[in-house]
Amino acid sequence: MDDVTRSPTPPVVKFVKKGDRIHAEWFGDGKFVPLAGAQLKAQVTKFEVVGVVRHVRGDRPVDPTEVRFYIDPESEWTGPTVALECSCGHPHVEIKTAWVKAVE
Repeated sequence: MDDVTRSPTPPVVKFVKKGDRIHAEWFGDGKFVPLAGAQLKAQVTKFEVVGVVRHVRGDRPVDPTEVRFYIDPESEWTGPTVALECSCGHPHVEIKTAWVKAVE
């Protein structure tokens, strides 16, 4: 049998749009804590949220270099939020594209 060169499996591409349900997780900014020994330790908080995308915004309209999703969490959320100038009337959770783990 001939050797067949197989190309790697292409990555799965998903498009996130308003109304999609996403799952995101990330580590928040930490603070450095001196513990025993010479090494500094970083104390960080892990955030995990599932919610519905309400806004998709980029830094440039035609060819954005950075896109953020603004979601309404499904359950009670005590983490960081941002207040956008929108007609929703309540703050949203800001999600970077790298933090998205699943799209439904």
